[in-house]
Amino acid sequence: MLNEYRKKIDLLDRQIIDLISERAEIVAAIGAEKHKSGLELYQPEREQQVYRKIAEMNRGQLDNDSLFNIYREIMSAALKHEGAFSVGYLGPEATFSHSAAIKKFGSSLPTVPFETIDAVFEAVHKKKIQYGVVPIENSTDGMINPTLDCLIEYDLKIVSEVNLPIRQHLMSLASNIQEITTIITIPPAYAQCRRWVIRNLPKAEWQPASSTAEAARIVAEKKDAAFAAIGPEAASIAHSLPILEHDIHDYNRNVTRFIVIGREETKPSGHDRTLLSFVLPDSAGALYQALEPFSQMGVNMRSIESRPLRGQLWSYVFFTDIVGHIHEPELSATIEKVKKRVNSLRILGSYPVDITHSEE
Repeated sequence: MLNEYRKKIDLLDRQIIDLISERAEIVAAIGAEKHKSGLELYQPEREQQVYRKIAEMNRGQLDNDSLFNIYREIMSAALKHEGAFSVGYLGPEATFSHSAAIKKFGSSLPTVPFETIDAVFEAVHKKKIQYGVVPIENSTDGMINPTLDCLIEYDLKIVSEVNLPIRQHLMSLASNIQEITTIITIPPAYAQCRRWVIRNLPKAEWQPASSTAEAARIVAEKKDAAFAAIGPEAASIAHSLPILEHDIHDYNRNVTRFIVIGREETKPSGHDRTLLSFVLPDSAGALYQALEPFSQMGVNMRSIESRPLRGQLWSYVFFTDIVGHIHEPELSATIEKVKKRVNSLRILGSYPVDITHSEE
């Protein structure tokens, strides 16, 4: 009976490969049409449509996340077949940013690490890479200020997003945690595990690192059981540093939202968000006046943040994340009303919501 099942599997595999090859031929034809029309190879709104259809057609033998993973690699290979482009991310390799880039674009496209968020923006701006993946918000720590600053400084667009569950692990050559006297990691990772560290390693010293992957590399090279790193499983694998304690983060629902930055605007997908920035006049009630149209028009405002406006003393720029796409008539009309009540306003990007991440 086992052999019969295997024969059926072999037959299905042959059919799947034939269908993937046929799909690749169609993709190549689509790529040629995009080149003729001057269109971007990567179209986030179409990507989301594919994921939606997969979820709708799923018969339940595999969960949606598993099917998304399979199709992510199929689409990654298809983009490479159309004409490969490079994707930058906040490096080095084996960081959460690297994992986010792979989750968004798959493993077929080349990825390039950069030392800072600013360097990722600069590379996209100068057309050294086509897209960049950078963190913008963590569910427990809030917005990532360097990303907000770069969104103001560079004339680029948010074209997509990807949500990545953050699982922090204690990595060390120690045989038990009592041997550990020093923890090395980046400040956000330490903050996300602070309660666990206080409870389990109250006397351990913390040394900051430039990335979780760098922390793992340092600890691995020290070959000293007194040192430990905090970071993702990818860093453990990359530097052959064993995980001593799994999942030491203080909150289980810890997710970082990453954005994909590019040079072109994204078309509506039907399930979008828009990030905009504005500067207020220096007058009483200015913020209330600026936000009033969102309430009047029934626009869902997900968040609001402020940052000092570089080069202008005691001036601030506000960021607000709203539901919808700038090309939707009601949202467009709302933003036109807001524009009349502020000194300046910029659309930083209208982009598809990541539907591939399910809440645990």
